[in-house]
This record gives sequence, C-alpha cells and structure tokens, in this order.
Amino acid sequence: MLIILNEINSTFFNINHAYVNSFSNIKIRNRQLGIALKNILLFRFKYSYLHTTQEKIICDINFKNNTNHDRTCFIKKESNIHKNLYNELSKKIYEICNNYINENKNIRKLVAIDGTCSNTILQKVALNMGYYDITTRLVLDLTFNGHENRNKEVKSLMKHIKENKDMFANVTIVGDRAYFTYELLKYLIDHDIKYIIRCKGKGTNLNIGILLKTKNKDIIEFVRNNSKVFTYSEVFSKTIWSRSTKIVNEKQHILEVMNDCVIVTNLHNETKEKILEIYRSRWSIETFFKIIKENFKIQHTKERNTDHCQKILCCTSIIMNIVTLLEYIYTKDNKYKINRSLLIHCIYEHLLEKIVCGNLQIEVIIKIKCYIKLVKNKNDRTFPRIFNTPFSKWNSKSYSIHAEMNKIINAILNDTVASLHKNKKLLAKHILTIKNKYGDILKVNNK
Repeated sequence: MLIILNEINSTFFNINHAYVNSFSNIKIRNRQLGIALKNILLFRFKYSYLHTTQEKIICDINFKNNTNHDRTCFIKKESNIHKNLYNELSKKIYEICNNYINENKNIRKLVAIDGTCSNTILQKVALNMGYYDITTRLVLDLTFNGHENRNKEVKSLMKHIKENKDMFANVTIVGDRAYFTYELLKYLIDHDIKYIIRCKGKGTNLNIGILLKTKNKDIIEFVRNNSKVFTYSEVFSKTIWSRSTKIVNEKQHILEVMNDCVIVTNLHNETKEKILEIYRSRWSIETFFKIIKENFKIQHTKERNTDHCQKILCCTSIIMNIVTLLEYIYTKDNKYKINRSLLIHCIYEHLLEKIVCGNLQIEVIIKIKCYIKLVKNKNDRTFPRIFNTPFSKWNSKSYSIHAEMNKIINAILNDTVASLHKNKKLLAKHILTIKNKYGDILKVNNK
C-alpha cells in the first residue's frame, strides 16, 4: 500500500507551473504574492463536491493560509488551466488504481457504457457519457457532451473510441438497447472491439439478419456473419396491492409477467449463461451514476463554460477511483461493500488537501478507518426507487402506481377494459394477451 501512496503523491507533487502551462497557450504566472497553484487545484476539486459553494471554499483557503484573495481571482486563474490537464490527471490516477486492484491484467476489461443527463445553468438537458470498468469498479472516463448531443449516445461513443483508441484495447463493451444500431455494431467489429448489447424489441427476426431497418444489405450480412444472438425468456411473479384508499391495502393480486431478453454479441467462445451474467453486471454503472449525482455537481451544474463542466467530471472520476481504491484496501478480504457517500465526505473533509499537495501519508489512511462503514444486506433484499410525489422523475411513484394498477386490475376482472383511458387500455390488453396465452395468469387473493 505504501508504494501506491507514493505513486499518487508523486503524480500530484510533480504538478508545477511548467507542467500546467504545457497544456495551453495561456500561461500561468508564478507570482510571489499570488495564489499558489496547489490552492487553485484544491479550489477546483473542492467545488466538484455537491454540498459546498465557491465562497465557502475561498474563505476556508484564505483562513488556513492567512491570505485575502478574492473569489474572482481564484476563478479567473483556474480558468486558465486547460481541461486536458485534468483529463491527463484522471488517466494517471486510473492507471495507478487499476495496477493495484486488477489482479489479472491479461483478461479483457468489461466496460459498461451509458449516458446520463444533467441540467445546465440555462435549464437545458445535456448529455454526459460514462465509461465504467465493471470488474474493478473504476471509472475509465466521464465526458461532458453538451446539449447539442442529447439523445446521441451512439455518435458520442463512436467519437470517443476514435479519440481514445488505447482506452478500448482489449475491451468488451456492455451496453443497453440504446446502443443497438447497425452502424455501431459494424464500427466495433471493424475496430476489433468485443461487445454485448441488448437488442430492441423481441428480436424474432435477428437470426436471419434483420437487426434493424436499414437499406444497406451488406451491413446486415456483415454484422450477421460476425455476431451471435442469444434469446432469454423467464416468467416471474409480481405482487400488486390494489386499494380504494391511499392507506389501507385491500386486495393482493399476483401477476405472472413474461420477461424476454435478446442479446447480440461477437464473443463466440462464451456460453449463453455467461453472456447473460455479463450483461446483468452492466447495472453497476447505474448505481455509479446514482452515487455521483448524490455527491457531486453532476445533476445540476451552475457552470456556464463547458470546459468547467468537463473539469468537474474529471475531478469526480479521480475522487471516485480513490474511493474505490480505499474500499478495496479495507474490504478485499470480505464480500461486503461500504457506505461510499460517507467515504466521499471523508475525502473532502480530511484527505483532499493532502492528496492535491502530494502529502498523503499511510498514517492518515489508517486513521480514516472510522469512516469505513460496511453495508451488510440480506439476500434478495431490494431497494425499489419510489417517490411519493407525482411530479418526480421516476414512473414508480408510491401512491399513484397503486391507483393506476387498481383501475386496470378492476377493469380486467369486471370486463370493462373498453372504458379505460387509452394508455391504461394498452397495458390492460397486454395483460389479457398474456392471460389468454399462458393460462390463468391473474390470481386474486382477498385479504
């Protein structure tokens, strides 16, 4: 552990004015009474934390160093630091953490890719792309793609691969249905990148090459000859409580739901079960997005400059990789995870200044053990995403979902589906179709 601490300290300690100025034509001066470079970097890293403000950070720095620098001076000088410095720093920290955590460096990396949206200061929805190493739980990269690339995840991914070829060497990409396009599949095959991507729809015609509607038959034939298609199907039971009030549950309904999944891949040597297992591990990037939105300035950013948004994402990647490193150090001998939000708070409160200054000591790492809180969950325990307000982002709202399902179930039982709203009618007809095809799917237990 001492070796990796020395590598992290060396990475930050060697950041000087000459190194910073090598990334941009705008040069930062080293004035005797000016703001120290380490304090400028500390300001940017601290501002990436969600629960803070610029003014508070400046006051803390001035208080500790007995200075009286204005907030605008910090912002102006930090703006002259090019975003590529933070990108390079993020790559170095990833390599250091990966060399320590990754025990088998010869196997292919499993990289989950996905996009997440954020709101800019102008209340425009912007796209952020995440590249997440599933095996080591490290962040390869986070990129700010702006409002103009909203809903253009595939285009952004192809551009990122083109600009970072070394990052995608010996990699298997795992993506959801948003990345199921002919152009992307052919692009990945041409660049010798393995992929596991879920198909859109039921995929009944996939084996004869009709993956998506396209006029280029050569692409269809090419992708078909270099890919395999696996179809998975399962029936699971879902319990729904209907009620006439918002408080008392009156009836329990058990619905059996058919869950189909079709996956296309160019991994020809893996079994069908292994492909599904790898695809299911893609969910780790969703939990990663949840963590960073709860602790960093990702969901709502107040930056007007797009370069500053990218700097926040780079700082987020660096902090999260250090969190994963500390988590690995303390939990590699057991199967438990830790409270990552608490450890992030610990880094910002007690470690960040030492990290930026290249002065992180092993005694401090041992001392933060009090912040390592293991999360011990029982088997098959679930955490449904439920909001109690009807205007929330997620569709699974606490009381409204019960009211909607109550209307649909009662309409099915009373044969009054025709009187439902058109959206509820579609869902009701879907349930009726399953019922007619697979038998008595709807079972009602009065309690």
